[in-house]
Amino acid sequence: MLSKGTEISIGDIEAIVVTDLMQYRGFKAIYADIIKQKDEKIICGAKLLKDNIALVIRDKNTLQRIGLNTEERRAIYCHELGHCFSDNQKNSSSKKREIADEVDSDTFAVEKCDISTDVLESALRKTYEYYVEKAKKDTNMTDERVQRFIQEMTARKRNVERLKNKLETKEVSR
Repeated sequence: MLSKGTEISIGDIEAIVVTDLMQYRGFKAIYADIIKQKDEKIICGAKLLKDNIALVIRDKNTLQRIGLNTEERRAIYCHELGHCFSDNQKNSSSKKREIADEVDSDTFAVEKCDISTDVLESALRKTYEYYVEKAKKDTNMTDERVQRFIQEMTARKRNVERLKNKLETKEVSR
């Protein structure tokens, strides 16, 4: 088991474990802060470890630059837990970022971690704005990557609206 203070490497990312084993809504996780990575590829990510524990790695400096508040960061972390614990993704061997998985992880954050759809929507908006600004400066950003990003964010926004409607319908029927 990884313990607080342990330095880890995942590909070209170096991180340091900053928490002991934590439990949130029945899901176990260990958090690590990125201390070095090439090209600022990851803001936040997760990997399922043995014993059904998620390793959530995050770039706290970038999360701060984006301007996410505590609740919005929790939404992002719960989204990452979705990549590890959602029934739709648990047994997936795909390493490629799939739009359906991103939508599914947003749904997981709302339905399994009780993240407010308004908070999730705000976190997505801030993240989108950050990436748009970053894309303007990135000379390696292809039109294809920009279009894929827009498709993903559009699908995620539609999903949040669907989740809002679903929750409102539940409230009305009570």
